[in-house]
Amino acid sequence: MSSMREVFTFNNLEYDVSGLNSLVALNPYRYGPLPCEITEDFLHHISGYKEVDESRIASMTIERLQAPPISVRLENGETRVVDGHHRIHRLHREGAKEFLMFLIPYEESLPFITRTKKFKPSRKVRLR
Repeated sequence: MSSMREVFTFNNLEYDVSGLNSLVALNPYRYGPLPCEITEDFLHHISGYKEVDESRIASMTIERLQAPPISVRLENGETRVVDGHHRIHRLHREGAKEFLMFLIPYEESLPFITRTKKFKPSRKVRLR
C-alpha cells in the first residue's frame, strides 16, 4: 500500500482526501452513502474545478466505479465533491441518473482542510 497522501486542491484550500476516506471508513453509516442525482448542472459544477482525465475513466475498475464519492458540506451550505469526479462522469456516460455519495459535515471535515498560500510573485515588475 502506498504511503502517499491524496489531496484535492481548489480555491486555496487543500482537502486531505486520504484522511477523509479514513474518517468515512471508521463509521461509514454516519456519512451515508446518500443518493445524489446526476444533472447537467451538477456535472458542470464538478467539471469547473477538476479536469477530466479520459485515460483514468477508461481504465477504472468496476470496484472503483462502485465506490461512493466523498463530498464535504462547506460553511456556506454548499457541497464540494473532493473525491470521485471521474467516477461520476463515467457513471453518467453509462446512463446512470443518480449515484451514492458520502457527505461529511463541515465541522467534521475541518481537520482535513488546510488553506494553501496564495501565489506571490518573487519580484516586482513595473508595468509601463
